[in-house]
Amino acid sequence: MIYFQMMRYVFIAVILLSLGSCCTKKNCDDNIPQQVQLRNFNTTAIDTVILKVYSRNTGFMTPVASYLSHGFSDPARPPFMFANFPVEFDVYHDYRIEMPSLNKTYDLNEINYGKEVCNDCLLFWHSYYEELKSYQVNGNRQFANFIYISM
Repeated sequence: MIYFQMMRYVFIAVILLSLGSCCTKKNCDDNIPQQVQLRNFNTTAIDTVILKVYSRNTGFMTPVASYLSHGFSDPARPPFMFANFPVEFDVYHDYRIEMPSLNKTYDLNEINYGKEVCNDCLLFWHSYYEELKSYQVNGNRQFANFIYISM
């Protein structure tokens, strides 16, 4: 009798382990951008791109940091150009992107992230990652999982 109970537990464990092996196993890194896609700009206009970071909801009055980048084009993805920064665009700050050669300023705020399922396993185990859902540029809401500004 004890042998059959023990075999039943072993059988259940084998079933659960084999179901667990069907789980997807993806890298679940958060999608928090550090790059801005620049649309409809020419390369001379984006030779200097300045990112200023402000405390959130202070009306761009409380600076935290600033960064300098040089825009570049990506031959694999024309006609877009990009600017990389050593900071993630998070929900705790507002951002101002300045292009001195064009005398243009773009205010970026109201950043929203959402959870997405990454690894789905059985009915009760999931892992998640954060993905950019929306943000505002100069008061206009944009829905994308990357940050872009247009001329």
